[in-house]
Amino acid sequence: MYHRDGTLLARYPHIDAMIGKNFATGQMHRQILSRSNHGTMRLSSPLDGLDRLASVRTLAGFPVSIIATTTVAAALADWREQTRSLVVVAGFSVLVIAVMLFFVVRKLSQQHQLEKQRLDTAVNNIPQGLVVYDALARVTVCNRRYIEMFGLSPDVAKPGCTMQGVLRRHHPQCAARESYASDHRGSRRQIDPDHKSTAGSGRVGGHDRGCHGAQTLRAAPDFKALK
Repeated sequence: MYHRDGTLLARYPHIDAMIGKNFATGQMHRQILSRSNHGTMRLSSPLDGLDRLASVRTLAGFPVSIIATTTVAAALADWREQTRSLVVVAGFSVLVIAVMLFFVVRKLSQQHQLEKQRLDTAVNNIPQGLVVYDALARVTVCNRRYIEMFGLSPDVAKPGCTMQGVLRRHHPQCAARESYASDHRGSRRQIDPDHKSTAGSGRVGGHDRGCHGAQTLRAAPDFKALK
């Protein structure tokens, strides 16, 4: 509690040595009370050097001003505690979401692998040789029967290989096959749904059918086995 002229009248906590001293040159009097009857500011305490928030108001009808102060640390303690709690909750939420995404992705991956195994099993157990290639004549699917019928190596007839490379290894009589693959790779001609081709050896024929996504499916039944 201060007198209008800046004299300290009372203080809590009480310090006898400070009672009666004049603080008219202090920051509160110079920057607030000299211009208004109330205000708030942040200052460094001349007693303990701590960073403080101070508010002052002059009492109406009395030449007395009341000043209340608190440290910045105390004023922000609740906010900082709430912020820490929010950070912990947010971190825990992110962890839970990450774990859930991990299990979802792993489950989807397992389902994909299972479906792929089922598809591979079905494709590899059909009696016809089967090969699927894209618009650039690159193999996308090739079953085991097709490899056995033409005596190919699994390293040759695998996804990513070109049909020209596969056809070169069918049989020494491969000129027609190379031309066939070149036609598909270069001109990307449209495959007639009922287009048929026969290998030069006369042993294996082919039935081509256009598929979704500019892909072509070729089924090759073993005619000797049918006889």
